Amino acid sequence: LMNEYTRLLRYVKPYRWKLAIAFAATGVYSLCHSLVSGVAYIIFKGFYQPGGNVVIENLPQIGFLKSLAIPVDFIPYLVFFAVLARGVFDYISNYFMASVGLHAVNDVRRDLFKHLCVLSNDFYDRGRTGDLISRIMGDVQGIENGITTVLLDLFKQPLIILINIPLVFFWGGKVAVFALV
Repeated sequence: LMNEYTRLLRYVKPYRWKLAIAFAATGVYSLCHSLVSGVAYIIFKGFYQPGGNVVIENLPQIGFLKSLAIPVDFIPYLVFFAVLARGVFDYISNYFMASVGLHAVNDVRRDLFKHLCVLSNDFYDRGRTGDLISRIMGDVQGIENGITTVLLDLFKQPLIILINIPLVFFWGGKVAVFALV
């Protein structure tokens, strides 16, 4: 399996700058995803506080900041910005990964066509044309999915978890262990 992925990465290598943009956008997406959960915490914290500010106190994790006051009128803008930023960077990430996938699959198809052109007539006489076409179409589509979806998710999902776990402890305090379980 790893041998196939190394061969596949050979097709992705010429498009590494697009891949870098996709991974950078995925990193920002992961931060914005965590920001959305932080905004949800601020909203829920505001349900229990009267007045014009949502005050978050007892922040021992941040030594220089003992409390944080956020005006209630500012929270809808914060929600809008967090969701908008998450959506924009998710779009950028998916766009560049799809571009990498399409270009790499185009290269695979070109190499496959070159290989099929040099095969002997005996090869084509022995095989069934429908099976060959099905194999070519299905396998190339699988390669495209492997590049666009799997490669991005291998980076995105662990990053989201790694960013959100400290936030769970930051927002939840001692209750965070129960939330993780």
